[in-house]
Amino acid sequence: MITIELFSRPGCPHCPPARVFITNFVKGKDNITLKQINTLTPEGQILAQKFNVMTVPTIFVSSDIHPQRIGFRGTPTENDLNRALEVITEKPKEEKPSFIKKLFKG
Repeated sequence: MITIELFSRPGCPHCPPARVFITNFVKGKDNITLKQINTLTPEGQILAQKFNVMTVPTIFVSSDIHPQRIGFRGTPTENDLNRALEVITEKPKEEKPSFIKKLFKG
């Protein structure tokens, strides 16, 4: 499952176009969940602090299979968002143990 989180706040002049863009982007994509987070609410403030959101709109893309979130300050282009979806849905490559890790494996 892919999640897109949109951090915004009332009064932000750039947030409504970002909301429209993201809402249209996820239409018809059953594998994407959109979460809209208002940074003026207590819950939104906690999440903004947790993810170091300093400006709105901020957009995060995450998935169940990838350990990292991909973030955008401002509204990304459709190409950037599609590329983020490609990256976030790739299974992470297994890291080969380094010589030092092998040496101290015990």
